[in-house]
Amino acid sequence: MVRRLFTLHRVRKILPHVSKLTHQIADLSEKATKVDEAERKTLLGRAAELVRKLDNIGCELKSPELGLVDFPALRGGRPIYLCWRLGEETVSFWHSPSNGFAGRKALDESDFLGELEPISLNDGLVSILVRLFERYGKEDQIIASNVSARVLRASQ
Repeated sequence: MVRRLFTLHRVRKILPHVSKLTHQIADLSEKATKVDEAERKTLLGRAAELVRKLDNIGCELKSPELGLVDFPALRGGRPIYLCWRLGEETVSFWHSPSNGFAGRKALDESDFLGELEPISLNDGLVSILVRLFERYGKEDQIIASNVSARVLRASQ
């Protein structure tokens, strides 16, 4: 069950944090293979805590050894995973849920143009939206004119 969907913009924004956690998990996993049982449990316990942090972010660690992380997203209205692994500078690949890592394809940035991050409405933003409705009329006219999209992007 997918708890959240990511936009490409959001994934790239949080990638430094995800990368740091993934590096730590990979390091702990590697160290755990070279120590005695008691120390292995301690190291794997620390790694499990970091995996929970990734899980709380909403991404999925597919391989601790490879540092492979998937981010649930939509492409053309269909579910996909934005795919990243340790050593890659940014998220540049995607795959369908059924194909996995072996079916990775290069991202076409144009597939993700116009994505908007969900935002919380504070008093200032509500005021702007009210003025938009007053000036441009009905909601469908605002959306059609793309004014709301520009305002929402500017407020992020």
